[in-house]
Amino acid sequence: MNKEIIPIKFLLPYKSKIYFGFLIIVLKEVTVCFFYFLLISCQAISAFLVLLFNNVAVFLKKNDVITF
Repeated sequence: MNKEIIPIKFLLPYKSKIYFGFLIIVLKEVTVCFFYFLLISCQAISAFLVLLFNNVAVFLKKNDVITF
């Protein structure tokens, strides 16, 4: 099989398009992962705060500081 040598000037636009597409895909994945991380961390912080306030409320109720 005789392969023709493709000039670099002809190959450059295709290569840059491939790199640009790859960059867009990577940026998309990174932003999606970042938003998932934000969502999970917000859920974890809110769950922690709910547990904390629940424990404080139970503690205050046991010591008759507040009544429900």
